Amino acid sequence: MARLYANRTLIGNVALVVFLAFLATLTFGITAPASGEAAPSVTVQDKDGNWQSESATVQTDSAKSQTSLTIRISPLTPSEFQSVWFTLRDGNNLLKTVYAVYTVYTTYQQVYAGVYGYQMVYNWVYAFNNVTLPHGYTLEVYRGGERVKTIALTVEAPPPETSGGGGAPAPATADVSGQVTDQLTKAKPGDTVSVSVTENKPAAVSEAVLDQVAQKGCALELKFTKTGVDSLVFDVQTVKAIAAQDGVAQISAARVAADSAAARFALASGGKVLAAYDISVSVGDKEVHSLAGKARVTLNLTGIDLTGVDPSRLAVLHKKADGTVEELAAVYSAGPPPALTFTTANLSVFAVVAKAPKVIKLTVGQPAAGIDGKPYTLDAAPYVKAKAGRTLVPVRFISEALGSKVEWKPSARQVVITDGREIVLTVGATDVFVDGRKAAVDCAPEIVAPGRTFVPLRFISETLGAEVSYNHTTKEITIVK
Repeated sequence: MARLYANRTLIGNVALVVFLAFLATLTFGITAPASGEAAPSVTVQDKDGNWQSESATVQTDSAKSQTSLTIRISPLTPSEFQSVWFTLRDGNNLLKTVYAVYTVYTTYQQVYAGVYGYQMVYNWVYAFNNVTLPHGYTLEVYRGGERVKTIALTVEAPPPETSGGGGAPAPATADVSGQVTDQLTKAKPGDTVSVSVTENKPAAVSEAVLDQVAQKGCALELKFTKTGVDSLVFDVQTVKAIAAQDGVAQISAARVAADSAAARFALASGGKVLAAYDISVSVGDKEVHSLAGKARVTLNLTGIDLTGVDPSRLAVLHKKADGTVEELAAVYSAGPPPALTFTTANLSVFAVVAKAPKVIKLTVGQPAAGIDGKPYTLDAAPYVKAKAGRTLVPVRFISEALGSKVEWKPSARQVVITDGREIVLTVGATDVFVDGRKAAVDCAPEIVAPGRTFVPLRFISETLGAEVSYNHTTKEITIVK
C-alpha cells in the first residue's frame, strides 16, 4: 500500500489517459492508433442520411446528371489528409480519380491532439441518364498510395415527380456547340468567340467544335448569365489542350454561398467572405484543374452586400490543388454591374473576400515590431535621419508585410519592389523610379548593420498604398493598408 501511495500521481495520470481514450471510443468508435495501425474508419452517407461502411445507396439529381457523395474518414492528421484520394469504378472501368484537396471538405471533429475526422463532399458529375438505374459502382479510398477501404455504391434515380407536364427529362448540360460554330464562321484568327449560357447548367462543347476554335486561333468566351460568372475566357492554348482530351467538355461555373463549406478555406485570411464561385472543366472521366494556358474570369457581384466595403479591399482567393491558398490580382469595376476580373491558370473554388486592414507597428530606436498584433523582432531598429528629418525603416520588412516582393541587386546596389508596379531605389541615391518614371526622395536609402537596407518611411509606405501615422510622444509608427 505504501508503494501505491508513493506512486499515486503516476496512477492518477494513467487513469486519466484511459478515461480519455474511453471517451474517444464512445464518440468515434476508435482509440488513438498504435504505431503501424492499418487503416482508419471510412463511411459513406446513404440517401437516408445513415453512415454505411460496406455498401450505400445514393440518389442522383432530377436530371440524372450528378450525385453527391459525403465521405467520412477518421482518425486522420491534417498532413495525412493531403495524401487521401479515391476512385470511382464501374466494374473494371475507372471513371474518376479524385484527390481529397479537390473536394469540399469539413473538419467535423477533433478526435485527439493533432488528429481529426474529415468529412469530404464530392459532387460527382456523370451522365447517369445514359445507364439503367439503379446501377452499381465501386468506391475505393486510398491514403498515401495504400487502399484503406472499398465500398459498394448503388446509384438510383430520385422518385418521379407527382406533378408537372411530363415529357422527356431536361438534359444535364446546356449544349452550346451550335452557338460556337455560328460565331466561328464570322470570326478571324485572334478573335474571341463569345457565346451565352442562359440556363443554370454546365455548358457542353463538343471535341470537334473545340478543335475548330483552336485551329482558327481563337479564344473562347462563355457568359454564364444565370450563375454570377459573367465571363469565362479560355485562351487559344487552353482551348487546344481541352480539345486534345478527346471528348465533350463540360464547363461549369456557379456561385456558392459565402458561408458554405466550399468557401471555408478563405476564413484564414481574417477578412469577410462575401461569396464563392466554383469553376470547373471536365472531359469524360477527367477533371481539368491545371490549364495549359490562362483563363480570364469576370465575377458579377450583383446581389452581394458591399455596404461599407472599400473596393480596394476586395480580393479573390483561390484554393490550389496542394491545399495552399493564393491571392489573385483582381481588378474591380463599379459597373453596373459591380464586378471583379482576374486571370488564373487553375480552376477550382474562388472566394471573394473583403480583406481586413493590414496594420504594421514599429517604434523608432526599438527592434520590437508587430504585424496585425503578431510580434516580430527586427535585427535593425528604425531611426531618424536628423539632417533630413526623415524616419528610415527596413525596406524588406515593410514591403513584404504589405504583400510586395523585394529583390536585392548587389552589383547595382538597388532594391526592386514589385506590387503591381515596380519601384527601384538605389543605395546612396535620391533618384527613384516608379514604373520607369523618375522621381526623387530627399533622403537616400542606406545600408546599416547587419546589412539591411533602410528607406524613407513615408515614401515607401505611401507608394505601396498604405497610410502612415506617427506618435511623437511614444515614437510609435503605425502603417495601415
